[in-house]
Amino acid sequence: MFPPTTSSRSPTSSSRTTRASSSTSSVPGGRSSSTSPTAGKYAAERGTYLRPDELPGPVSESIDELLDQATRLAEDDVDLSSAFPEEAARFDELAAQLTPRDDGSASARVLDVVFRGRESEGRVIRGFADGRRTLVLYLGGLITNGITSSVLNLLNRIDPEKVDVTALYYRSGQQDRLDNAALIPPHVRQVIRDQGSLQLPLLGSMQEFDATPVGDLAAADRDTALWSWEWRRLFGHARFDAAVDFSGYSSYWARIMAHAEADRKAVWLHNDLEADAMREVDGARPHFNNLTGVFKLYHDYDALVSVSPDLREINAESLSRYAEPERFISARNVIDVDRVRNGAGRSTATNPHALSIDVRTLSDAVAEIGKHYSFDELISEASRQALVGGLLGAQKGKTFVTVGRLSPEKNQARLLRAFAEVSAEEPDARLVIIGDGPLSDELRELAVSLGVAGSVEFTGRLRNPYALMSGCDCFVLSSDYEGQPIVILEARVLGLPIVTTRFGSAASAMDGSGGLIVDCDETALAEGMKKFLAGEITPTAFDPDVYNAEVIGEFEAAVFAMGPSEGEKGKESADSMAG
Repeated sequence: MFPPTTSSRSPTSSSRTTRASSSTSSVPGGRSSSTSPTAGKYAAERGTYLRPDELPGPVSESIDELLDQATRLAEDDVDLSSAFPEEAARFDELAAQLTPRDDGSASARVLDVVFRGRESEGRVIRGFADGRRTLVLYLGGLITNGITSSVLNLLNRIDPEKVDVTALYYRSGQQDRLDNAALIPPHVRQVIRDQGSLQLPLLGSMQEFDATPVGDLAAADRDTALWSWEWRRLFGHARFDAAVDFSGYSSYWARIMAHAEADRKAVWLHNDLEADAMREVDGARPHFNNLTGVFKLYHDYDALVSVSPDLREINAESLSRYAEPERFISARNVIDVDRVRNGAGRSTATNPHALSIDVRTLSDAVAEIGKHYSFDELISEASRQALVGGLLGAQKGKTFVTVGRLSPEKNQARLLRAFAEVSAEEPDARLVIIGDGPLSDELRELAVSLGVAGSVEFTGRLRNPYALMSGCDCFVLSSDYEGQPIVILEARVLGLPIVTTRFGSAASAMDGSGGLIVDCDETALAEGMKKFLAGEITPTAFDPDVYNAEVIGEFEAAVFAMGPSEGEKGKESADSMAG
């Protein structure tokens, strides 16, 4: 059983840390030593939850060093705290975190409860319904992209006092995915899927289903039991009020979530998915098979949730052959307001007015500042200023900025051509392109061929793009289509003037912004940028807190439309998951 509000990650962390080293010996309350001669290679290829310097004992890099440490640990008269004081402290901290009740008597306590009816310690929980709604979300692949940002923002805004949240995703050793998984709020229960014995049959079933004509759904569903078994393997007999596939791009995961034991099921539609399915990259359609497989599962979902009202209209029309119109609804994405503001360097000290500047030495200054700002805030601010100063410097003209994956649908090539027109008239103007992707080299070559390479900065992907955005003068988006362009809302939080192309969801994102929407061609985009330079675009005030409150209401309406969870239902909550 998973106790309430406890992440299932902790036990996994312990076992995975053990496998990360070649040899590890650890006894609760005892002594531990590790040797990790290939730890660097292991971490690079598969990833680890703990670094070698976080392991609960001395770490050696050779057999001789391990032998020496093991000999010292084996001596009866050695004082572990004296011989290895830092390691001893880490051991105690890790034991308290991962095995707080592992004192050698855990099995005896289980036998007492299960077979002898003894519950003297008061640790047995019977019945888990606590009045909260229960929700399980498949998060997606957790790669750094808009979907991952959106779901992490959402998890941070769902009230844990009202909703018991379980997050589902698959195990990956890629550092990018591990970094994003580490951002999941601690109150969210995590179920991390490993490949099981049903993996190959599941893949075969999915491929056969994807190849089945839309009208032959009955034949395609003959493997329902197989997918139901996989759901049971992950969640046991748990039942939820709502199950959400927040990705909406994987036929594999859409099938798992379609077989969830839940009162209501919803799948998210982050883009014009018919257009995304047909989009070609290098002569291929990378999303076609997966998305057509997902489309054929729409009949199993109660709600098909687009991320803007305009996008709902587009998807309801283009995907009408897969579901009834009333199933298509909308719920906009949450903005992580604190992350945007803090990243831009707009956080404030606890008591900024008390910050004295009457100091005589650098150490005095650091000590004084440290009374009001955390170490992380100091480092973040120093990094922010170095980045902005290094890229923007003492600029003469205005700087345009765009943020997004360098991929065909974002069409930064259109932006470069438009900027070339602007630069011909305003040679001091600059363009900053934040992001990375498959078209990076092609876009850099285009900037050279257009003669604007000296005025264009390609930053690559930045963990904190807001520092640089806030130092620029105007935000520009050149996309052919978007779901709900969160980056426009983030630019509004920063108070930037905005010029964007006219895609399906642009109007709802720009509503009341004072920005400019132009046609999807380079000439129109260039004219819009020139209008900014002429002072014709002025941003209006935007209250992101009011916006987020509205969005959470939309999410709850989309996901829990069948009503709140009732304690009288007597169903097992998410906390009763076994295995």
